[in-house]
Amino acid sequence: MPIISKKRFYEHVNPLCRLHSDYALLILCMDLTTWIPGSQIEDPRTPNYLAAKRYYLELEISGLLSIQALQSGILIAVFEFGHAIYPSALHSVASCISYGSSLGLDWRTASSSGSTQSWLDTEEKIRIFWAIVLLDRYTLLFTTIVRTQISCGSQNTPLQCVEFQKKPCSCYTRGQILSVFGSN
Repeated sequence: MPIISKKRFYEHVNPLCRLHSDYALLILCMDLTTWIPGSQIEDPRTPNYLAAKRYYLELEISGLLSIQALQSGILIAVFEFGHAIYPSALHSVASCISYGSSLGLDWRTASSSGSTQSWLDTEEKIRIFWAIVLLDRYTLLFTTIVRTQISCGSQNTPLQCVEFQKKPCSCYTRGQILSVFGSN
């Protein structure tokens, strides 16, 4: 599911300007998700993985609340699930849920249409919320002890934007969206 706005990403990542710490973490996590076990390194707990986890924790402890840090947490959780790093994957998802809640992301985010935010901001937050929901539901496959931690509202809560429902092919003409699993 696309969770990172390509347009917003390139607006804030400029080689001529100093890089913000949350974007530095996001770039590190994007690089992390492309790692494939090779002949020399089989263990997925690579130096990049450990650096990403440590840096994410440092930003969280420092009190930085940003969408980019949450996106980084989602990418870390996806990496951990993909490489069977348990129970860290379960803890990362729980951390994303708490972080998203601190940012005010919940099912009402997905169903609010009278927002004063730009279309891109709203769509990105909706997609982040649903990515966390999917990860939360995925954790239920691995343990019966962990209960779902997110309320999703009604069955009519939208997953896609209204424009996507009207014209699926033109939804992202205002800015391409990068995906956790590849670009669209």
